[in-house]
Amino acid sequence: MAGVVDGLVGRELAERSPSPRDRRRAEVRITEAGRSLLVQAPTAPTALRVAGPARLSDPEAHALAAALDRLVGALHLEKTPAVMFFAEVDRPR
Repeated sequence: MAGVVDGLVGRELAERSPSPRDRRRAEVRITEAGRSLLVQAPTAPTALRVAGPARLSDPEAHALAAALDRLVGALHLEKTPAVMFFAEVDRPR
């Protein structure tokens, strides 16, 4: 992580200063130039993966979860239901 912060500081996108509460730590803040660049950045893939399922209707989300559950079984992976959207999934028999 230090290398990433070094790169951001070197490009003046972030600034690092010693923590006033703990001298073993540093605090990193985004600069105005960093904020300007961040506003133009595309949405992170992780954010898209988290937001995408929220756009599904309840029937679509249940169908996706059931399909993922079947896929886990077909791949002989540890049987963990795909309950990323809700508490229970109707499993096909």
